[in-house]
Amino acid sequence: MCSQAGTPMYMAPEIIRGEEYSKAVDVYSYSLIVYELFIGNEPFVEGKSIFLILKNIQEGVRPDTSMINNNHQIEFLEMNNRSMK
Repeated sequence: MCSQAGTPMYMAPEIIRGEEYSKAVDVYSYSLIVYELFIGNEPFVEGKSIFLILKNIQEGVRPDTSMINNNHQIEFLEMNNRSMK
């Protein structure tokens, strides 16, 4: 499957580039949803345009986790970020 559908902010880089769909795409999107549930904010929003958000996703930029200070939260988010590769 190679069609492009979904919310751009949650799309895996492969889909944005028009590459083949795989299970990794679902894992990436799921990780972003977990991030949003955990942090309470959408990933990548920080006042940026959708074009900049898509560019950052393609370049491998990950959502900001600098506001986290609890060790368990940090470990959880690091594990979650690894699943966005």
